[in-house]
Amino acid sequence: MSIDEQGFLSNDIMQYRDQIRQRYARYFGFIQRVNTFCQQVKFRIEGTSTNDQNLMASRLIIKLLADTQGAVLLVERGLASQARTLLRAACETCIILRRVCQDQEFHRLFSASEELTQVRWLKNILNDTSPPLNEIREGFRQRGITLREIKRREEELKDSGVKKLEISAVAKEAGLLDLYYSAYTLYCKDTHASPHVLDSYSSPDHTGDFEDISWGPVTDNLEGALLLIPRLMILGFSAINEIVALNLGADFNSLVTELRALENPQGTQLRG
Repeated sequence: MSIDEQGFLSNDIMQYRDQIRQRYARYFGFIQRVNTFCQQVKFRIEGTSTNDQNLMASRLIIKLLADTQGAVLLVERGLASQARTLLRAACETCIILRRVCQDQEFHRLFSASEELTQVRWLKNILNDTSPPLNEIREGFRQRGITLREIKRREEELKDSGVKKLEISAVAKEAGLLDLYYSAYTLYCKDTHASPHVLDSYSSPDHTGDFEDISWGPVTDNLEGALLLIPRLMILGFSAINEIVALNLGADFNSLVTELRALENPQGTQLRG
């Protein structure tokens, strides 16, 4: 069925995929080379001496690969805003990964912060009296999750100094404020459906009154997302290489150089 009938689920979307890949062939070609390199290198992580820091870093790098590969599948089908939403998640994954690899204790702080967030989520649900949440609250109670126990655990975490980690602070410590204030912050608009992003889904007609719906594949201005994808892959593997010897070698250095040339012909350096 046609795109008019099935939208982005139509088989016709593959025609746009081909057009987008041809139009941005240089970017997709580079992404393919970086991805192939990363896919091969990831197997070197297996069999290394494992500790909790390495284990979390390994899991983060695999998530980062999946995030960026997923963004490729979206952007090549014209789902540009959705690709940016996923790339925002990839930016956060990359920032956390960099910090985990820098600081032997950060993975514990990160895990404890996540537990505090989970505990407060449970407390809010158990404190709520809204009927729609009755079934959820009852399910918690059947599993022995009580408000008293949740509050006790929250106090334990707070007394031990656990705090909610702010991604901006983590990015600063990781030396990735440039990534935070660029792609991460800008792509928040797509993630949170800002009015600026919503404007792209309709446009005034020639009278300026009636707005035509703009719902089809986006084929313009995809360079930013297509550059961010390999950048995040490279940043991620550069980070984990600091604690797990991956022997990235000359091929990796060549990819970094090529990325710099794509990002800025004048030679803006990649922070890695």
